[in-house]
Amino acid sequence: MFGVIERFIFGHPVLRRSVVRSTRTLIQLSNGSQIIALPCGPDGAGLRGFTAHLVVMDEAAFMPEDVVASVIFPMLATTNGTAIMLSTPWGRDHIFYRSFKNPSYWSQHVKAEQCPRITKEFLEEQRRDIGELRYKMEYEAEFVEDENSFFKQDLIRECTEDYDLIDEDVLTRDERVLGNYYLGADFGKKVDYSVIALLKEEDNDHFRLVFLKQFPLGTQYTDIVAYIHNLNQNSISLEATAIKAQLVKA
Repeated sequence: MFGVIERFIFGHPVLRRSVVRSTRTLIQLSNGSQIIALPCGPDGAGLRGFTAHLVVMDEAAFMPEDVVASVIFPMLATTNGTAIMLSTPWGRDHIFYRSFKNPSYWSQHVKAEQCPRITKEFLEEQRRDIGELRYKMEYEAEFVEDENSFFKQDLIRECTEDYDLIDEDVLTRDERVLGNYYLGADFGKKVDYSVIALLKEEDNDHFRLVFLKQFPLGTQYTDIVAYIHNLNQNSISLEATAIKAQLVKA
């Protein structure tokens, strides 16, 4: 998006003459205006400290809600500024969805079929190739109902956080790590990787990913099962452990 703005400015004779400084992430104009492109990151730390008259949030539905509410909106407090959120829909438990449905906000819903640059043939092919659910979200900009998904999108969102996982060395030592854990195994071999994930049940009935291991291609199933057995029986002395495995055709 910053590149589009940059090309617009430098392609306009009047705007081009007003540029006093230009970098890969910043354009300053002679009237004091600045256009800054900033990455959100997991907590919005790189965004703090700015006051803005206009903030454009691209893929806003994928930004942590705390960043939008606690970092972005305070930037506009003293300027009575404007926040613009652009995004493909993703889940309903998010400020992007609530803003879209809020009558106090101006909202615009644009489907891919309304874009003259996208052909009908392409959309029909995409509908066949990626399936109805993903097509509705990606090309019709619909907030797809949770019951249409095997896992709720909001549940997936809750499982992604910025924190350190348990080191493998800790798991291979005979230490007591108390709690309720759930281990999931996805078996691959020659094309897909075999992966195991360990989730810990929290007091708030949520689950937190605490360990993730990807095995090299070609790892024998017996070695993976032995590793899981070691975690379950020896390495982690759990008060309660549930082992769930999903066999995937290699």
